[in-house]
Amino acid sequence: ARAVSDPSKVFYKAFGLGRGSFKQVFGPEVLACGLRAASKGHIVGKVVGDPWQMPGLFLVQGPDVLWSHDFAHIGDHPDLTALPAIVAERSVRK
Repeated sequence: ARAVSDPSKVFYKAFGLGRGSFKQVFGPEVLACGLRAASKGHIVGKVVGDPWQMPGLFLVQGPDVLWSHDFAHIGDHPDLTALPAIVAERSVRK
């Protein structure tokens, strides 16, 4: 697995990831996620980069996007349990 740091936002733009709305960054669902995280000892650290930039998660193989998650808000969490089956299915096709 590889994570990509993209301070110039080249990949964000290429994948169509924009800046979040007030609700996507500070809405009730985000606050609930923040409280849940804080109750587990996770706190927000120093803000680095654009705090309004919406996140993106993509499974890419060569030129193909095999899977992506469209974040509803910044506290959204994708269901990663389906990824092994997606990877296995794509491996069989090739």
